[in-house]
Amino acid sequence: MVEYVIRSGDPLVKDALSYISSSPDFFGLFKVLEVIGWDVGKGSQSKGYRLIRKLGWASKKELKDFRLGARPEEKRRLETRVRLIHELLAA
Repeated sequence: MVEYVIRSGDPLVKDALSYISSSPDFFGLFKVLEVIGWDVGKGSQSKGYRLIRKLGWASKKELKDFRLGARPEEKRRLETRVRLIHELLAA
């Protein structure tokens, strides 16, 4: 699956994969959220964030809290999730 995604030629997908494949940390999560915003918004991050809210993927407060910097305990929880995703992609 990862090979197919890489061959797709989509630069946003390649960016997201590069952030996920590196050490799972808050910066990587933040960059993945940015890439998703740009992709969903078809080049407009603000439109992407609105669509993310509309689709129910995250609330306005959740996006704001995340973008402003998650609390330390939230960062650890998110980093654990990314680490699990990274392990699944590597399998």
